[in-house]
Amino acid sequence: MNVIGRSSVNEGTNRSGRAYPSMSRATGSPRKYRIVGKTSTIDARLIALNARTGQPIQGFGDRGIVDLRKGLRIPPRGIADYEVTSPPAIIGNMVVVGSAIQDGAATTEPSGEVRAFDAMTGALKWSWDPIPQGSSALGADTWKNGSAPRTGAANAWSVIVADPARNLVFVPTSSPSPDYFGGERLGDNLFSNSVVALRADTGARVWHFQTVHHDLWDYDVASPPDALRLAQGRPEDRCGGNRVQDGAPLRPGSGDR
Repeated sequence: MNVIGRSSVNEGTNRSGRAYPSMSRATGSPRKYRIVGKTSTIDARLIALNARTGQPIQGFGDRGIVDLRKGLRIPPRGIADYEVTSPPAIIGNMVVVGSAIQDGAATTEPSGEVRAFDAMTGALKWSWDPIPQGSSALGADTWKNGSAPRTGAANAWSVIVADPARNLVFVPTSSPSPDYFGGERLGDNLFSNSVVALRADTGARVWHFQTVHHDLWDYDVASPPDALRLAQGRPEDRCGGNRVQDGAPLRPGSGDR
């Protein structure tokens, strides 16, 4: 669970989240703030709770709940084929959440969109599909024989990392369905098996680094990207083995993007 801190909106963030004003602020009580927890559940619900009372925030989604199984390109058929196994990331006034999708069951497993929701209302702000849709989309040419629309997964089941200072979220993606057979999805299959930097406010791709092209062995990016600052000649901020700003490899020639 990501717990929203006690500070006011103007006081910034604490280590685990962000403060949001309560509904009472509009009625003349500007120093009252609701302490809210945002959590996602194994059955793919995004829930907002009042941390003082444990009660759902009625103004968020449908009486405190957003059903993450709805609104996907390929909807889930059963309960176990679409879940959420990691906490959502909170950045600014948004909650960013991925998904966990059953391995190896079918080509048409549920799609793995990463989505951002308004932290106050639960309204969808943006959705990013790790499998490019449309012939003109960046990376669409890495899906041969019209395989992109029918292929699912490539989801982000691990932890999504937020960088508020740069307005970025770093998304670790997984293998596309059906994991161990690539004959139905020839090509490099961007943006599966990648670290992808997205604009936090729009979901637009900034850069990506694909760790495995055309994965046949379920080599998901299983660990969250680790953002750090290195001082080698001059300080540089890195996300895993890549430069935060543009994704350039830590060592030139160590990989392509």
